[in-house]
Amino acid sequence: MDIDRILMEVNNRTGIMLGNRERYRILNIVLDIGEIVGVKDRSKNIRCMFHDDSKPSAHIYDNRIYCFACGRFYSVVDVLLKQGKDINKIFDSLVSKYGLENLLKIANENKKARYKYNMVKRLDGEGKEEFTYRYFKNLVKGKIYE
Repeated sequence: MDIDRILMEVNNRTGIMLGNRERYRILNIVLDIGEIVGVKDRSKNIRCMFHDDSKPSAHIYDNRIYCFACGRFYSVVDVLLKQGKDINKIFDSLVSKYGLENLLKIANENKKARYKYNMVKRLDGEGKEEFTYRYFKNLVKGKIYE
């Protein structure tokens, strides 16, 4: 399967050019970071793979890892690169498995689901009344359930 030929076809049909940046974005949306690092229970801290970690200092938030010792977030692509995996081969295998158009649909659906989750999630320092007001305001506007 010639991935470059398929990408050119999609570019010609849709005007979407998938460079490395777009491929990384799709991988960050489609792949589950919990499966990549082998974590089933996301509520517990894990050991950061980016430094020597004697005690678990990282936590999975949304689809990223935040390390309290490093003070930064790591994406799916960061973890895959740290594990020494070839990003382009992973992307190509996903395209071979699902087809590019289906992969773009999956990425779009996952992105919408995460957006809806973040709309429902309570913000830092937000009281129950403020959260309820914001939730129902967004619900009425159709931002949560489309």
